[in-house]
Amino acid sequence: MGSADYLRAIAQKARSEGIHKNAQAAEAMRQLASISTTAEAVKALKSACDYEPDNTLNWSLLGDMRLQAGDVARAETAYQSAMRLAKADVKIHPNNLHALRTLSIEYNDIGDIQEAQGDLSGALASYCASLAIRQPIAQKDTGNVQAQTDLALSYGKLGAITQGNESKGFLRQGLAILEQLARENRLDADQKNNLKFFRSALAH
Repeated sequence: MGSADYLRAIAQKARSEGIHKNAQAAEAMRQLASISTTAEAVKALKSACDYEPDNTLNWSLLGDMRLQAGDVARAETAYQSAMRLAKADVKIHPNNLHALRTLSIEYNDIGDIQEAQGDLSGALASYCASLAIRQPIAQKDTGNVQAQTDLALSYGKLGAITQGNESKGFLRQGLAILEQLARENRLDADQKNNLKFFRSALAH
């Protein structure tokens, strides 16, 4: 049995055992999505959302895949579902760092949709909302690599959507964070690529 068939079997078995196994079935579908083509990943993630509709991650990943497939309208619908769940979670747990980070991700996701639709002012507002969450977290915990790289990403998004000196200011702030982490040898491969992006963007 191949990996995809194995994961489908896990989901089917979990579903047959009742609603209390929905989370297990959804996890199998997320894993299936990670090894599938974009079209198959969309189907798997739709199933994950059906199995576990209150899990923000399911909707966020579905939005990612639909955006990758070029289906901007349906990506927006998925991201809006993720946003509603993220806001509700933060309302219940206002000081929970995981909940806050998830909300910051959803603001960026919505910003990406707005940017793709040509709504640059809306995208700017969404990216700024994400930044407003990430700044105090990163400033409070300077040793947290994830918090620092999240903040750098926010600066990068703002640098890409603004112009002139404002854009360069955002890009320099993001670059400074990543260069500091590079000096400390704490960047993974993806963040090293982001470091190249910042340097390239500022060189032009």
